[in-house]
Order: sequence, then C-alpha cells, then structure tokens
Amino acid sequence: MDEPFVSKAVENYFAAIDPYFAREVRKRMVKSTPIEQGCVFERLMMKVFSETFNERPLSNWPHQPPISNMCPALVGKVEIVGWREPGLEQGTTHGMMSMEEFMDAHVNYQSTRNNLPVAPFFFPKSKPSGPDLVFFIRIDGDRVIPVFVQMKLHQGTSNFSENDALSTVSAAKIEGHAKNFRKYCPNNVYISMIVANPTKWTDKLPSPSKLPKDPSGVQQVVINVSDDNFGDIFPQEHVEFIDRLKNARKRSADDDDGNDEDCSKKKWS
Repeated sequence: MDEPFVSKAVENYFAAIDPYFAREVRKRMVKSTPIEQGCVFERLMMKVFSETFNERPLSNWPHQPPISNMCPALVGKVEIVGWREPGLEQGTTHGMMSMEEFMDAHVNYQSTRNNLPVAPFFFPKSKPSGPDLVFFIRIDGDRVIPVFVQMKLHQGTSNFSENDALSTVSAAKIEGHAKNFRKYCPNNVYISMIVANPTKWTDKLPSPSKLPKDPSGVQQVVINVSDDNFGDIFPQEHVEFIDRLKNARKRSADDDDGNDEDCSKKKWS
C-alpha cells in the first residue's frame, strides 16, 4: 500500500468512474490494517489540500476560535508553495531528502534543490513520532508559513487523544525531524493542523492563550479539522469518500468475503 501508484489509484478511481472497482477497493481498505489505511488517507489528502487551499482562503474556514483572530497574518489569498499542475508528482519522502532540506528548498531556493523541482508535500519518517505531512502555504504572494499536519482516520474507539495529536505537530517533536525548523518560519508563524475524522475535539484542544510561548518568538497556530467542520472545509467528493469508508467500516463485522461476488467469477456484459 505504500507505493506511489496507490495515490493515483485513489485519485483516479474513487471518482466513481467504475463503481464496482470503487466498492472493491473500499472493501479492501476496510479490511486492511490501520497503517495501510493511514497511508492511503495521507496520500488522498495531498489532493484534498491542493484543491482546498487553492480555492478557499484559510481565514474563511469555519473554526473556533476564528483563524483570523488567532493570527491576522493568515488572512489573505492562499496558495501551496511549489504546487504544480495535476498529473505531476506532488509528494516526496524522507527517503529522498531530510525534512530540513525540504523546508530549505521551499523557503530559500524557490522550491528547487540541486536545480531540480521539489514536490510541495513531504512525508517524514514514522519514527520518531512527529507530523504525518508537511507543506508550505504562501499568503498574498509574500508571507510563507509551514504547515505540520497530523492525520487520523478514526474507526470506532481509539486511545489516541487530542493531546497526543497536538504533541506530534508541536515544536518538541517537530525538532526530532528538523532541529532548526524555526529557521524556515520566515514570518515567525507555523501551523499545527490536526485532521481527525470522525471525532470532535473542538472543545478539548487548548485555547491559543494556553499554548506555551516559544522563546524564539515563533507563534504556533493550532487548526483543528474534525467532525465539526470537516464537511464545510474540504471538497464534497472527498468528504463523501471518507464517509463511505466510515460507514463501510461499521458494517465490516457483517461483511464476509464468502458472501461477496468473486471478481474472477464476475461475468461482464
């Protein structure tokens, strides 16, 4: 599941071009391990973020407290730094470069490294614990801000708390992947974004006034995307896909492969 073609499969086929294929892949996703589900979810989110940030100002997202109140620097037209036309490679990993090298390329070298373009999204190592996804946004053409994302596609009960989620995209654990990450916060702001679905953490995360102050003066802005605002932020087709996964997961206990039609025996008319 951790291969580049998986992201393309998700992008191309979950548009309901082939409903039978989509049903089969959803079924395999439901029966796969949480790690495998997470890999597909993370790669799907590259497309989701690309569409969302390029079409809707961040400060207009429904959020409590309002994003514009938390950080006025986040108000304005937003674009993803290094984003390229659909069909080109949008993600890179720790196997290609370090997180600091990725950040340096987008902040100081116009999204290039060794004269080659650097993809807009970065997948760090799974250990030590830290963000699942990293990218930069540019606001009004001049303010560049890194975004560190923790993503959880919850199914049923989970022992993963809001504090666990927040810690993975806060300074101490970001430093485990990029010791000098503050060098790449040119506007002295970074975003810690938690995307968790389905769950409701709006009232559980600390208010901005209760976040620890960074001695360097760099401001952490925590953005929570959960059941409260997930469907109002992201494109509808992606919300529907996630909902189908959730519903299929709920039915998985009653879904036995022996009762499903074998693909190899299906007759095509």
